[in-house]
Amino acid sequence: MIEAREIKPPTTQNEIKNLPSRIERLDRLAPDVMAVFLRILAREQFNYLAGQYLDIMLPQNRRRSFSIANPPHDAELLELHVRRVSRGEFTQQLFSGAAANTLIRIEGPLGQFWFREESRRPALLIGGGTGYAPLRAMLRHLLERGDRRPLHLYWGAQSRVDLYEDALVREWTARYPNFKYTPVLSNPRPEDAWDGRTGLVHKAVLEDHVDIAEFDVYTAGPPAMIEAIRHEFIARGLPRDQLFFDSFDFAPDVLAKRARQLP
Repeated sequence: MIEAREIKPPTTQNEIKNLPSRIERLDRLAPDVMAVFLRILAREQFNYLAGQYLDIMLPQNRRRSFSIANPPHDAELLELHVRRVSRGEFTQQLFSGAAANTLIRIEGPLGQFWFREESRRPALLIGGGTGYAPLRAMLRHLLERGDRRPLHLYWGAQSRVDLYEDALVREWTARYPNFKYTPVLSNPRPEDAWDGRTGLVHKAVLEDHVDIAEFDVYTAGPPAMIEAIRHEFIARGLPRDQLFFDSFDFAPDVLAKRARQLP
């Protein structure tokens, strides 16, 4: 389930729409992560803010929610990062290839998770697993448009294969002087030959930043990670209005109920 402060978007143009679309392409990013590219078939504009999500409508009035992983300025296709879910009807179709070229309906944009550009504070972005997806959209939006504020991405995952765009993010560090990247593995495998940071990703952030109140913090990932950040970062002096989060978990098949699934 989503938990977020109710804040109005900075624009009134991004109205929620229900639109037809087609699964244009599927790219395997990792053994259990698929990039899904959607083409909207309607003539209407689909305006959204980097960090927001959309719902994919399923039969029997069910829906699944996924963060949009690409920024609005590069949105000819909408990119979603979908993790395979055991016995998940929709994700099993994706990973079997059965969903390629499927016509679906989407609803969005949804959510209050977007970057507050009016703030001039440096930002820490903390992603757990595929919680990286909305942060990816935010970072591309900022970096590719020339924003020069200090930005630091911490990406937490279990093993090296779960950092499915590690090479791309490292390229950003070479291209943009204001961007830093710290990957953190909680359970590296022997074959990973990992010599980087280990443990819980939010602990790595606190170890690196004594005065956390200097930053705006954006975090997306599993509920346990979000809850730890909410409690420990606030206890360390982070003002509540400088913390923005998107907490999501696997969504059950419940009629007419909007829930949030790991993208």
